[in-house]
Amino acid sequence: MTTRKPRHAEPSQTPRTFGYCRVSTTQQATEGMSLADQQSRIVGYCQANGLPAPTEMFVDAGTSGTTSLEKRERGAALLAAVRSGDHIIVTKGDRLFRSAKNALNIADDLRRRGVSLHLQDMGGEVLNSSISRVIFGVMMMFATLEAERRSQEHTSELQSRETISYAVF
Repeated sequence: MTTRKPRHAEPSQTPRTFGYCRVSTTQQATEGMSLADQQSRIVGYCQANGLPAPTEMFVDAGTSGTTSLEKRERGAALLAAVRSGDHIIVTKGDRLFRSAKNALNIADDLRRRGVSLHLQDMGGEVLNSSISRVIFGVMMMFATLEAERRSQEHTSELQSRETISYAVF
């Protein structure tokens, strides 16, 4: 008697690790949380946590965080590349997501696809339990609040400068 293999059986695939880095400006690419610094931190995280070295680093240089991940050139490529069992490593959640809604939608998609998401600023893998997902959601809400607050302050500062320049001249 012969045993038949299921039609849609996939070959066993080795999990891969991908890094994702982003900076908003070309100046940030060389100063502060630069791309090289982010990449180095991702490699170190993999070594410290027994993960394979990154298969590929997806880098969006000079890309605003207000652009959602799936609309960024390399962000979209990352989402298309990952498969079940893979790991995405990012230094900070704000490098990946533009808002809490965006973060929750992408996180849900990754979890359903069996992809692990590691955010170093949150201590590691964030989708592996219901508690970690709740904490992830709350932290992304605070990140959205902070981004909106900074945007409002920036707008207010620009309006103040405009008012002052009219008063001087």
